[in-house]
Amino acid sequence: MVESKYEPITTEYANLLPRDVFKNCFTYYCNELINYPIFKYWAVIFTILLAITGIYLSHNPFDGFSLTLVVVTFSTLVFICIPLILYSQPELNLDCKLKFCNEVIANKPNLDMETWSVVCRDMNDFMYLNKYWSTPFYFYDTKTCFNCFKVIVIKRYLNIPKSLANDQINEFPTVGGSNSNNTPRDMAEDFENYDIDRYMKRARDVYNESVDDYLKNKYPEYEV
Repeated sequence: MVESKYEPITTEYANLLPRDVFKNCFTYYCNELINYPIFKYWAVIFTILLAITGIYLSHNPFDGFSLTLVVVTFSTLVFICIPLILYSQPELNLDCKLKFCNEVIANKPNLDMETWSVVCRDMNDFMYLNKYWSTPFYFYDTKTCFNCFKVIVIKRYLNIPKSLANDQINEFPTVGGSNSNNTPRDMAEDFENYDIDRYMKRARDVYNESVDDYLKNKYPEYEV
């Protein structure tokens, strides 16, 4: 297995993924929820609502308004706070996508989930050290890391015309051509897209080659 070139965040978590640190997914999500920045604001709101509810109930009989306070208070926790972390992981920005592609190119992972271990650890460290995520546990395990690669790289090529799969120059406006009315800002964004697309294509090609080698070694009796 390829060794990670990053120093671990702490010696306690050296060469460990979140799946190895936490007992299960539930404790992992709880940890991420507690450390999720927006959760702190909702925690303050929940505490205030809970205090108001407690004070009101201690001085008044349980009535319709009391029931409303209780429902609103616990709805804030159940239907707003908890789903925040479960469904609101930020999309990887350009810097993270470039890093992700470089990790795939360097480590050549394939269908064997363990080959994604170094990519997963390095991305977790990178996102934490660069303050893109509040903990060093963005990807829970190799499967979630692999699924992210499928979404941002492989799916990208499945959703474009086949004729553009290997050369996507037509996706971007040409300087001085029919799209020359674009502003400098638009052109800068186009060139930025070109750079990330170039790395994504290379990462995809490296992954495909690694998968081919993996299948040939695992099933030598078949012509892959």
